[in-house]
Amino acid sequence: MRPFTALPPKVLASLVVVPVLVALVALAAPRWFAAMGLALVGVTVVGAALVAVEAGLRRRGRTPGSLAPLPRAAAWAWVVVAATLAWLCAPDLTVKDAGEVGAAAHGLGVPHPTGFPLVCLLGKAATLLPAGAAFFRLNLESALAMAAGATLAGVVSVLAFRHGRPDGDHPEFAPLLVGPVAFLAAAGPWLHAVTTEVYAVSAAGLAATIGAGTMAVARGDARWLVAGGFLVGLGAGGHVTWPLEGMVFLVLCSLVLGRRLGARVLAVVALAAATGAMVVVYLPVAAGRDPLLNWGDPSSWEALVAHLTGERIRRSFAAEMGTVSGAVLEVRVRLLGEILWRSSGLVWPLAFLGAATLVRGLPVVGAGLVAVASCDVAFAILVNPMGLYDLQTSVPLFWVVAVLAAAGTVWLWHQATRTRWLIGGVVAAALAFQFAWSPADRDLRDVSVPRRVISGFLEEAPALSSVLSSSDDLSAALIAAQAVEGARPDVLVLVRPHLADARAVARRVRASRAVVADDDLLRVAFGPDYPADAEAAQVALWPALASRGPLFVEVGDGEADRAVRSHLVPGFPAYRWVAETPDRVRVAEAADEAMRQALALRSSAERWGRSFLGAWVRLLGAHLALTGLDPDAIRVTEAALGLDPDDARTWHNLGVLHAGAGDLVHAVACLERAVRLDAGYARAWRALARYAGFAGRQDLETLAKERLRGLAGPAGP
Repeated sequence: MRPFTALPPKVLASLVVVPVLVALVALAAPRWFAAMGLALVGVTVVGAALVAVEAGLRRRGRTPGSLAPLPRAAAWAWVVVAATLAWLCAPDLTVKDAGEVGAAAHGLGVPHPTGFPLVCLLGKAATLLPAGAAFFRLNLESALAMAAGATLAGVVSVLAFRHGRPDGDHPEFAPLLVGPVAFLAAAGPWLHAVTTEVYAVSAAGLAATIGAGTMAVARGDARWLVAGGFLVGLGAGGHVTWPLEGMVFLVLCSLVLGRRLGARVLAVVALAAATGAMVVVYLPVAAGRDPLLNWGDPSSWEALVAHLTGERIRRSFAAEMGTVSGAVLEVRVRLLGEILWRSSGLVWPLAFLGAATLVRGLPVVGAGLVAVASCDVAFAILVNPMGLYDLQTSVPLFWVVAVLAAAGTVWLWHQATRTRWLIGGVVAAALAFQFAWSPADRDLRDVSVPRRVISGFLEEAPALSSVLSSSDDLSAALIAAQAVEGARPDVLVLVRPHLADARAVARRVRASRAVVADDDLLRVAFGPDYPADAEAAQVALWPALASRGPLFVEVGDGEADRAVRSHLVPGFPAYRWVAETPDRVRVAEAADEAMRQALALRSSAERWGRSFLGAWVRLLGAHLALTGLDPDAIRVTEAALGLDPDDARTWHNLGVLHAGAGDLVHAVACLERAVRLDAGYARAWRALARYAGFAGRQDLETLAKERLRGLAGPAGP
């Protein structure tokens, strides 16, 4: 063989020029170079996958160039579901955690525990799509992910039902239609599919994990078990229900396969899970960059463990997690049952039939699905009961119901001979009625509440304004607009519950781009006497904030508002602080204008948006009552019920206001409505016991006192 140096000069020059040109392109346009590299890698992977599929089809004696019936039908089902969700998803920013998750994904930061690194990475990829505004792209990510989870509900039912039966013994299209429709008929999965949240990616990941375990059991193939292990580990980058409930399912599958495949396979599965869990390395790496959004700063080992285990959240909601009294447990079980009934009650007969079918045909899969559902019920009731009220839990539970309903439909179709079309019509009618009956806002194309709120506020805010925000809705939306779109960088937005985090305060101050005006704030934040309590930190920061420029405050329910309430002039969405105490006439006029602005947004709000507006108007009524304007407070609180008639706190406030005005009949009626809406609301029961006694309703007073004793159990309110 001739040596390399013996090549002709032209050949040597070309070998040198090509890498030099590639290096120059990489230096001149690194983003385009990286994008081209990723595209080439993607094309290579897809090409290799197609070659592998064709080779597999040839080995099975099938015609190359066409996919097997199930993958082809599943692909079409995903396209239809994804297109529907993408068409109806929100066009812009929404409330709740959308702003925080979107800003963290766009800036590769760290959102609230457990950090959700996989969601952030996929969200960053979604923001690079050439489709609409940045927040629409993030909503589109949820639509595509939830469509995958919904489609897998049908695929898993097919795989489980096929076990022990010849191919083609049942129609492929039935479960692939029933599964997604039954899943997305529920309000929770639908809302998370058309807005930015962490639950869509996690639902798809959990569905893929269960699908891999089902394939492993049905085919006796350990490679699918290893893939499931990797997905369980990868679940550490999503919502906690994905890895925990996926692990439960895979453990049951491993108990069946482990006897045949040996302990070495289980060791490989564990190694695959550890490999997938490496996604959490994103958190310390991202925190080390000191991004604008860096919740908890998990750059150290101790902070990383605390973030992954949700230590701050567990500490904040310790009274609502874990062991509770029997009365509290009864309330939560009843609430979860009502949510399940409204969102999936009409498909329960099919689900029960499907569970019986799978337990008899493929017991480990049927038992695994029941175990996943049981774990999700326990999580919703004992770990995150707060999510029951805003439909942020039970997505995996609805997915299991959809899988079982699809399996039950296939069994009915398989058993029927002359009545197949009658069965199909009954199932279709049940799904259609369930879809219409479920309390979900299906079409979010006109939702614009957060955009209109933050745009109006930022356009009118004077230079060097500061905002002290109480709710996640407002603070996340404002910070997201600044982080993603660069809107009004001179406006300083601080989250009141997080003011004790001096580094977070300093990060927000530096991002405000007003160094001269913010020197005092930085000195206070890094001073030796800076308090570790959020309310005390607010008091310490207040003089520097007031001297910086106009100061706006979003009022809340905490005691910290009482010290400054007399200096606040109502405004939407935040009150303005003034040095002099405003008179009542000015407060009443400003409150009327602010309420009018909030009520004008009702037509462009969905469920969560109306809840945000209703809570804001409710707090406005409470502010008026504490200011001594009780008649105005009653009128405003009644207006809040027009935005969110199912808010127990608003009914409680209205009952207390009527009692203060001497109308005990209306007071007791409002408080009864409050405890019907939330049977675990201890404050409403306490007020009902008091005012029912004044009204001569001794029976109701006795009932309320008994209920209070039940709620004040081992960990009750």
